[in-house]
Amino acid sequence: MRRRSRTRRLLTWVGTVICVLILGPWALSYWWSVGYVGPSWDCQLLAGVVVYHSGISWGCTGWAFGDVPRGLFRDAPLIPAVGRSSVGITACFPLWLPLAVFGVPTGVFWWHAWREHCRIPPGHCQHCGYDLTGNVSGQCPECGTPVPSDGREQAGQG
Repeated sequence: MRRRSRTRRLLTWVGTVICVLILGPWALSYWWSVGYVGPSWDCQLLAGVVVYHSGISWGCTGWAFGDVPRGLFRDAPLIPAVGRSSVGITACFPLWLPLAVFGVPTGVFWWHAWREHCRIPPGHCQHCGYDLTGNVSGQCPECGTPVPSDGREQAGQG
């Protein structure tokens, strides 16, 4: 049975950690918002979207926390968007995009690992996985399933 490469295993676990680190804040951002206010900009995570505003002067800097208004997630953009106004620039970036970028390949890697783990190697009973090395009875001693004879054995007996 072929082993997965070390790089592939590493990428699978790194992708899993990144997906968890994205999913946690994404899920929590529907109940609470968190942001940082700079001297002339602010950035916040709100309803699954990272929102950046520039050109806004609040007069104070630091972290800001708060509740998300209940209807806000319906208005959250599904695609990245940039807008310009007289006060500055607003950019929105939904978190489902990086989750998809890391989640799809990670899911494929996990699926391949699962299939590789569940596959019964040749020379084993296809019903229970018992090692049939040296078995000449024609059936599995563990579960009683008939074992198909190998073409090489028939050629040697004839």
